[in-house]
Amino acid sequence: MEWTHLRKYPRVPVDLPAVYTLNDCTRQARILSLGGGGLFLTDPEPAAVGTSLSVGFRPAKHLPHLQVKAEVRYQIPGKGMGV
Repeated sequence: MEWTHLRKYPRVPVDLPAVYTLNDCTRQARILSLGGGGLFLTDPEPAAVGTSLSVGFRPAKHLPHLQVKAEVRYQIPGKGMGV
């Protein structure tokens, strides 16, 4: 299903390494899409909608590392989560 028409900020496809902390557990993942309003984080472990987490990543080589607080907005089992 295509949700692009519902987004205020469009997302662009990327493939970035990320480290996130969820329930005091730190894991590595990949960011597959990124936009002004959120990102899609790959993760085989499910997380409930509304769960808070911290995500660290570097959006480009010439930009500094970012550490952001996020909230799970949706989950696609076996694929990842939109935050």
